[in-house]
Amino acid sequence: MNETVLIIDNSSEHIDFLAEKIFKPDGYRVITAQNTETGLKLTANTPPDLILLPLDWVAVDGPVLRAAAPSAALIATAPHESAVVTAQAFQ
Repeated sequence: MNETVLIIDNSSEHIDFLAEKIFKPDGYRVITAQNTETGLKLTANTPPDLILLPLDWVAVDGPVLRAAAPSAALIATAPHESAVVTAQAFQ
């Protein structure tokens, strides 16, 4: 699979969970950033097919990311402290 997923989140635990448990096992190439500025730099070098971004960042950072990667799908992730709840959401 050649699709690239960009995961942007300030929680390394959330990034690791999504990358290692959800996307990499299915063959996606995963790039990660802990802030939008870094995500934009990565987007310039490796255009993603999908961008995951925390829900509370979408209003401000969503349009900037959309302009940088217009063909990428943008999905807002809901913040939650429990990886178990996140896993249930993807089942």
